[in-house]
Amino acid sequence: MNFSYAVNSGGGRLALPRTKNEQRRLLKKRAVNREEIRRAVAQAIVTLRKRVGVSQEALALYSDVDRSYMSQIERGLRSPTIEILVKLLSTLGISFTQLAAEFDKCLAAVKTK
Repeated sequence: MNFSYAVNSGGGRLALPRTKNEQRRLLKKRAVNREEIRRAVAQAIVTLRKRVGVSQEALALYSDVDRSYMSQIERGLRSPTIEILVKLLSTLGISFTQLAAEFDKCLAAVKTK
C-alpha cells in the first residue's frame, strides 16, 4: 500500500492510503455498525450502573425513564437519546467523559466478538 501523510492535531503524522480503493478498505475496516454501538452503549451503562450500586429499576425510576425502555437500552435493543443519557448520567453522578471511556472499552470488546 502506498501512503501519503497528514499531520494530526497532536503534531504526529498519520499514514493515509493514497488510492481510493485502499482508503475505502481502511475506512470500512474501521467502521462500526449500529448494533455494535447499541451493544457497547448498553454494556457501558450496565457497567457504570453496577459500579455505582444502583438497580436497573431504581435508575429508571429516579431518571424518570420507563422501566421497559431502560431494560431495552441495557439489552442493546434501543438506543437512548441524548436527553435520556443526560438523565441517566445525572442520576448516577457520572460524567460524559466517564461514559465515553467505558464505551471505548466496551466497543473494543464488542468488536472482538
